[in-house]
Amino acid sequence: MKGLDPYEESIKDLIHKKNYKNIIDVSRDSEIMEIVDKMYGNGRKNFYPEGMSRICSQCGKESESVKIRRQNTMYEDVRSNYVVLCPGCFEENEEYWRDQWVEYWSEVI
Repeated sequence: MKGLDPYEESIKDLIHKKNYKNIIDVSRDSEIMEIVDKMYGNGRKNFYPEGMSRICSQCGKESESVKIRRQNTMYEDVRSNYVVLCPGCFEENEEYWRDQWVEYWSEVI
């Protein structure tokens, strides 16, 4: 059985210490999201802490596939670069940000 890497272990400890019960609370925690951001530097695309409720923050549906996902933004506040979404809502989110970046770059160039 594969053990947790140091980032996963740190997050697990913080979630336990802070007694979080749902994924949205985890995504709003600066300390945890800083660690998640470091995890993404290792090529990870989404994160889901075990034992949390899995409710999409956009559609409100509960699903096994709801995760903390890195969206296509570059906010200074690391937490703002992540969303708690199911795959369908995340695809809509990605499409929105693709359009925003196209508009931004068309005005800059």
